[in-house]
Amino acid sequence: MIKDSNYECREKGKTQNIKDNIDRLSISQEIVLIEAFSLGFSLQHTRVVNDGVLAIANKGDCILTITPSGITEYNSQLAIR
Repeated sequence: MIKDSNYECREKGKTQNIKDNIDRLSISQEIVLIEAFSLGFSLQHTRVVNDGVLAIANKGDCILTITPSGITEYNSQLAIR
């Protein structure tokens, strides 16, 4: 089987991006995110805010934001590109 080197680079970059996002989270966010994973959510990205990093997860059209202190807002009004 011939492997596409571009595919491998994309996959490696995606894995690194996920790791980078998780490394930026606080312990409180990680705990909440584990529960969110069990409900079918996945971490989409992180955003730097005044007091740390905001974690943004989704499941279909539902969006979950998790503040650095672990406070979760379901279907927040956060504008996402």
